[in-house]
Amino acid sequence: MIITEAQHLELKFLKNQLATLIINIEANDIQEVMTIEQVTEYACDIFDFTLEQLREKNRKKDIVLCRRFIILFCREELKLSYNAIGDYLNFNHANIMHHRTKFKEELVYYIKVEERYKHFKNTLLCNLKN
Repeated sequence: MIITEAQHLELKFLKNQLATLIINIEANDIQEVMTIEQVTEYACDIFDFTLEQLREKNRKKDIVLCRRFIILFCREELKLSYNAIGDYLNFNHANIMHHRTKFKEELVYYIKVEERYKHFKNTLLCNLKN
């Protein structure tokens, strides 16, 4: 069977549309099952902090790292807005944007931080499926 170029382009377009649909369905499934409260509770358990400590204006390295784990996961996996994350963590949306940007830069340069975040993310996602 010979496929014309137009048919090939249409198939490619449909394949991309299907992939986008699957990603959106998976994202919606995560949002329906997990909340920012659950993500934060898990992060606090790992880092041994309280929610109050995370919400304080504190720049201690471990507290900032814990916040950034929560921010990146909630933004990229739960698809929460910057305002929603900021409201929960007691920061404005600009602070949340800054933390996300800086953390994504750190993940490129600091392998151990990247590994810790991947473990954090995978553990949360695995807990969803169980």
